[in-house]
Amino acid sequence: MLFWHFGYVGKQAREEYGWFAKEFGSARKELYSVTEEFGLAGKECGLAKLLSCRVQLLCKSAKLLFYQAELLCQRAKKETQCLLLKYEFLQNNSKYNTLALAAMLKKLSTLLEMIKFKHSVFAMPFALMGAFLAGRGLPSLRVFFWVILAMLGARTAAMTFNRIADHRFDAANPRTKSRAIPVGAVSLAESWLLVAVASALFFFACWMLNPLALTIAPFALALTFFYSLTKRFTWLCHVVLGVALAISPLGGWVAAAGSLVGYPWVLSLGVLFWVAGFDIIYASQDAEFDRQAGLYSMPASLGRKKAFQLAICFHVLAFLLFTLTGYMQHLNLVYYLGIALTGVALFYQHLIVNPRDLSRIEMSFFSMNGFIALTLFIAAYISLLMEG
Repeated sequence: MLFWHFGYVGKQAREEYGWFAKEFGSARKELYSVTEEFGLAGKECGLAKLLSCRVQLLCKSAKLLFYQAELLCQRAKKETQCLLLKYEFLQNNSKYNTLALAAMLKKLSTLLEMIKFKHSVFAMPFALMGAFLAGRGLPSLRVFFWVILAMLGARTAAMTFNRIADHRFDAANPRTKSRAIPVGAVSLAESWLLVAVASALFFFACWMLNPLALTIAPFALALTFFYSLTKRFTWLCHVVLGVALAISPLGGWVAAAGSLVGYPWVLSLGVLFWVAGFDIIYASQDAEFDRQAGLYSMPASLGRKKAFQLAICFHVLAFLLFTLTGYMQHLNLVYYLGIALTGVALFYQHLIVNPRDLSRIEMSFFSMNGFIALTLFIAAYISLLMEG
């Protein structure tokens, strides 16, 4: 019985031990499972840390991009401000250039008006006529160019010197008090500078032409300067002006021929009396002022009526001398048609202006005399072309 009891207890002990072994195996399996899960959790934790690091890097990259964007914005603002400043500068500079150009053009216009540039039509055609007659036709382009520059230089220098010499009288004369120098639009220093530059141009052009032209140049320019002083001591000032302009066709001849051989002196005499005649008429406007200021002119010294009569005589002589020029130079009928038109213009000039009515003197002085100079030149040129 006792052995049976021990056997029974041993059997139970073995059963409990088997159950305990099973439980322990199950516990070991669960421990392994927990260990695996813990390892997986560790891996996931490492992945989480890695993701956290990546997020931190992305945040830093975002901050860096934001900083760069901020720098770009600041740079864009600075460049925009710079562009605005440049635009403002260019706009102001453009306004300044426009104003400077306007001032320059105004000054140029004032200077051209001061020297009566449009009156170049009186002497220029006769200078070209002299050159064309010397060459029996169109001279070389070189001669043509330098003759024009020489005439422009000489006339500009002479007219500017005249304005300087007479500026006190111009300021006191109601007719001329608005001229450029009296009103201060052009200073005396600027005027003297213009005289120097124009004289230099004249001498340079003569030097480019030939030695004889350069030799004659000082005498020609001095004579034009001398005229501006003659009203202070002689009423023959109109004749002196005629002599000064009579050098124009002579100068053109010398420019083309290089000598005075064969020069038609009657042409210069015609220019002398033509210029003296219209200058007498023009001076009639200032007869009263000249007498009061102690200046000399034929209208002031002889009276307007006698002065006009003398101007008629001068213009008749000029007409005859211009006609004789055509004969001596063997010009054809076309030139004499020009002479006929010149005669009509001279007659009409004395018809519309007389000692009692000077109201149309500007038309007489500029329009008619400009017409005469151009007509004679064109008529002579066409005649020479037909000859060739």
